Amino acid sequence: YRIDPRQAAGAVTTVATTQGSFPIGITYDGTRIWTADNTSVSIITPGASLPWTATTVTAGFTAPIGALFDGSNVWVTDDLQGALKKLDSSGAVLMTVSLGASVGFPAFDGSNIWVPNDSADSVTVVRASNGARLATLTGNGLDVPVGSAFDGQRILVTNENGSSVSLWKAADFSPLGSSSTGAGTLPFDVCSDGRSFWITLAVANKVARF
Repeated sequence: YRIDPRQAAGAVTTVATTQGSFPIGITYDGTRIWTADNTSVSIITPGASLPWTATTVTAGFTAPIGALFDGSNVWVTDDLQGALKKLDSSGAVLMTVSLGASVGFPAFDGSNIWVPNDSADSVTVVRASNGARLATLTGNGLDVPVGSAFDGQRILVTNENGSSVSLWKAADFSPLGSSSTGAGTLPFDVCSDGRSFWITLAVANKVARF
């Protein structure tokens, strides 16, 4: 769906309907929109008329859920494979970084990709330029980490089971502590507008600003 933020609240516009089933993660590469569809990856090309064309790629994927663009390539997390995958412009897998645990929604800080590992209560930091694993972070309140985002200085990770968020300084991976989002709120995914983090609270049916 597409929403024009300049308009008053109202109905969404459906722009594509032929991509893979159950799209979860989404990113934009400056020209096209990519979705991670749980069993495939779809590439949606905006056009002059609706619906837009979607190309779905299944080869190389088991359960892709998260997606991001690093300025050059799209990356997706494959949950069942416990892996981070770098894609070319057609959606083919160029590189697979094994993380050894089920994975959530990644974030890019301009140099590195941060991947929550929900089954291991950890976050793996991967250098985007070459796929090297730089660190596996634990503690700092991590409790089934799922979503992540970057605000220009900090990485915030949502803790689904812990009903909290954990923060790190992106430049040196130093922990900045954790904060509760309220008992039983189940924080899931998160994004940043450059000033604040916005967090979806699945059980509370709310969006929180941090």
